[in-house]
Amino acid sequence: FLRHNAHPHVAQRVPAVPETVSDQIRLWEADMNRVQQDHVVMYEDFPSDSSFHIVEQKAKDQGVLLWSNLPSRRIAVPVSAHQGLREFIKQNTRIK
Repeated sequence: FLRHNAHPHVAQRVPAVPETVSDQIRLWEADMNRVQQDHVVMYEDFPSDSSFHIVEQKAKDQGVLLWSNLPSRRIAVPVSAHQGLREFIKQNTRIK
């Protein structure tokens, strides 16, 4: 696209588009294509850091932890893991 639509003055140069520019565009495109969106469940409002860590560790042990952040006490897991983690939270009296 860039080579085809280059300004006539620039198009006379070989290459019309510097290699570093075309490489960077390819890298940006590859980066955009690697990102995917999934539905997740976000857990927040944990009453303490310890309750946050207990649930975070359980999610890690199950291999379903997608993201966690201690300062905001938030955890993200796939929707498919929600029911099991929710039951764990209900059954664990230290977390309530």
